[in-house]
Parts: sequence; C-alpha cells; structure tokens
Amino acid sequence: MSLVQTFKVGSLVCHALDAGRQRLDGGAMFGVVPKPLWAKRAPPDERNRIPLALRCLLVEHDDGLVLVDTGVGNKENDKFKGIYAVENSGSIGPTLLEDAIAEKGFKTSDIKLVVNTHLHFDHGGGNTFADRPVSEGGTARVAFPHAMFVLQKGELAFAERPNERTKASYLPPNIEPVSRGDQWRL
Repeated sequence: MSLVQTFKVGSLVCHALDAGRQRLDGGAMFGVVPKPLWAKRAPPDERNRIPLALRCLLVEHDDGLVLVDTGVGNKENDKFKGIYAVENSGSIGPTLLEDAIAEKGFKTSDIKLVVNTHLHFDHGGGNTFADRPVSEGGTARVAFPHAMFVLQKGELAFAERPNERTKASYLPPNIEPVSRGDQWRL
C-alpha cells in the first residue's frame, strides 16, 4: 500500500504523505458538538478517543523540497504511544514519514525547508528523532539536517513557555535541538 498521494497545484508537484495514526479524545476534537452527532462520523474507542490520520505535505519546488509538518516522530516511550495510540513505526526509517519520503525517491537530507504550522507533538514531533526514547536516555537530533525550519514567532515563544494546559502538547525534545542549531526562521 502506498504511503503517498501525488497531485499537482499549478506547476508544483505535491505529495500527501502518510505519517501514521494516533487517537485523541473525541470531545476535545469536536468541542461543543454533542457526542451523539460526532460519534456517528468518528466512533470513539473505550477511552473516548477517535482515530486521526497524521498527514504531511511534501512540495517539489524549484528552490528545493518543502515539507509541511512532520508528524509525531519517534522519541516517545511506550506509555506515551499507548496514551495516544500512536502507530507510526517505519520499516525504512524511524517513522512512516521517512518511509513515505523514501517512497518518492528522496532522503531527509534532501529537504530544504520545513514549515511547521504549529509545534504540537503531532505536527512538529518529527522535527527531531532519536535512536531510543528520550525518557530512556535517547538523544533528540534534528531529522532534516539541511533544512531551514519556518514557524510563526509567537508560536515558538508559546511552545518554549507552555502553561499547565498546553505543556502536554509542546515537548522540548521536538523543539530544543532545532533551536540549538539555530535553524528557525521566524
């Protein structure tokens, strides 16, 4: 089964990349919509979590490859993966994102620009990778070594100083290695 759906927008060749799946609380995702309405469309599991696809966009541009969002990544332990029902293990690379990039004939080192829509763990977790979970002594390293990372300035400030409500979404190992390498362009 292919991990990539390719389409064109004008002269740009775009690839929707399958970066795996996760589950999040349905009530949090649908907000004020009553559960009887959203549960028909997205049946929750026994923990009230609904399945969500992790999708990233790879754009072939004349100036180089542009990747929009990076999925969950691989730095978290089994407890984290269980809480969020993360399914993203790769067979070629650390995650399905790297497998999808390889399916199109590219390497992570070919990416020139990473655009993070925001830095929640399911959108910016793949900015970095580790040989084992960080909580078990793994070291997070930048996943796209030749890329410039683009992000809204306010989002980086918010992510670097999360509050009690947002700290579970902004994980330092997804952010700090990129900051140390001075690869952010705000």
